[in-house]
Amino acid sequence: VSLHLERQQLTDAEAVLLARWYHERAESSVELSKLWLFDNRLGDEGAAAVATLVTPHLLELHLSHNSITTKGACDILAAVAPDRTQASSKPLWLRMEWNIINQEELAAFAAKQNQQRGLTVEIPEVVKAGPERGHEMNLKLSGAGKARGPNVPGTSHVRLPWLQCQKQPPSESSMLQAVKGIYRVAHDSAAAGASAAAAAVPKPPAFTPPPPPRTAAPSSLPPPPP
Repeated sequence: VSLHLERQQLTDAEAVLLARWYHERAESSVELSKLWLFDNRLGDEGAAAVATLVTPHLLELHLSHNSITTKGACDILAAVAPDRTQASSKPLWLRMEWNIINQEELAAFAAKQNQQRGLTVEIPEVVKAGPERGHEMNLKLSGAGKARGPNVPGTSHVRLPWLQCQKQPPSESSMLQAVKGIYRVAHDSAAAGASAAAAAVPKPPAFTPPPPPRTAAPSSLPPPPP
C-alpha cells in the first residue's frame, strides 16, 4: 500500500497520531510499501514517530522539504533493519533533502551503524548530466549503470538521494549574520556613546545632612515659690 500524505501541513503531533493509528488499527492487515510525507512541517519528534513505520517491506520513504535535523535522520537510519534484503532486493529509497541535516554527521553515524550492525548506507554522488543538458544534475548510483530512481537494485540497505541539498539554518545564514552584525555595531556604538555622555556629566556634590538644632541647656535655678 502507498500512503500519500504530502503537502498537508502535518506537524509532529499528526505524525505521532499516524504512527499510533497504523500500529493499533492497520498494521495487521496493511503492508506499507511507500510513504509520502514530503513538504510538511515535520521535525525530529515526527521523524522518530515515522521511524516506527520503517519495516523491511518499506521501499520508499519521502521526507524531503520538512524541518528534520541530523538527530531525526539518525533515528530513521537506526530503524532500518540490516536483514531487509531478505524481504526486498531493493534498498530503502529514503528522501530527506531540503531539511536541516548535516551530511558529514549523518555519514559518520551511518559508518558507525555499519560497524555495529552491518547496515550499509549509500549517499549517491550528484554529477552533471552533460554539457548538452545545461545545468541538469543526475545521481550516480553504485552498480546501476545509466539507470536511475528507486527501482534500481543494489547491495546497500538504504539510499539517500540528493542528501547534499539541505536548508541552511537561519542562525548560519551569511545574510542574517551580516544584518545582525550591522545592528550589533550600531548598538555597541550607541551604548558606548551613552556611556561617554554619562561620564561627561558632572556629578552633584554629595549630600551632607544639616546639623541638628541646638536646644537650651536645662536651668540650675530652683523653681519659684508657689
